[in-house]
Parts: sequence; C-alpha cells; structure tokens
Amino acid sequence: SFEAYLYELGANSISDISGGDLLRMLLYQTVTNVAAYTDDLSDGQVITTASGNNITILKEDDGTVNIADHTPTPGGVVDANITVDNGVIHVTNKVLLSDPTVVQLLANTPNLSKFYQALEDADLINTLTGEGPFTVFAPANWA
Repeated sequence: SFEAYLYELGANSISDISGGDLLRMLLYQTVTNVAAYTDDLSDGQVITTASGNNITILKEDDGTVNIADHTPTPGGVVDANITVDNGVIHVTNKVLLSDPTVVQLLANTPNLSKFYQALEDADLINTLTGEGPFTVFAPANWA
C-alpha cells in the first residue's frame, strides 16, 4: 500500500514526500473525536477525516469493511478493532487518498511536466502547496 502511494507520487521513500503532502495523507487516514469500531460503522456512512475530506464506509452483510476514498479502488480493512488506550486502529490494505492537491496533480500529469518544471524553477511549489484555494491555468506541454 505504501509502495503504491510512493509510486503515485513519484517518490522512492517517505522522506521524498513533501511535508505538506505527508501531513495531508496522514490526516486523511485519521478520524478524531470518535473510536469507531466496525460494529459502529454502517454501509454508505460518510465520515469526515481530520483533513476535512470525507470517506465513505462500504460494509458487507458479513461485516467486511471497505473504505471508499477518491480513487476507483476502495481500501479494505484487513485487521479490525485493535483497541488502544486512546482509540481504535483498523489496518487497511492501502493508503487512502483524498483529491489531489494542485501540486500533486501537476507533478503526476505527464502532459503538464514542463509547466511543473517551470514552477519548480521559479520556486513556486511551496506557494501552491498551501491551503489555497488556487486556480491554475496550466499550459499543456504541446501548447
């Protein structure tokens, strides 16, 4: 799961991921102010994560729990209801992903690689990693 996440970001290790992207990913994996055990979850339930983005619970009749994120493939809970002192942990088979940021989309779109390189050269990546909102008119490489 982390390998796929690193591949998607074009990174070789966690240390290659920008602090903003890493924080956004970690907050998207976390729900605060509730210890939600699988018995507490229902099919179609929408939960707001610590990042402010939503995930949707997909619960089967047999109790199997999957989590729909902003990708075509939901994450599956492979080890559920691990009780800890201050909550509960569910081990999943993938890193849940929210909608990409401007920088993530530009960095991972081959047809926008020249524009992304220009942003890097102009030292604007950190600016576009901020809270936003941003509107970017990015010329395609062929433009």
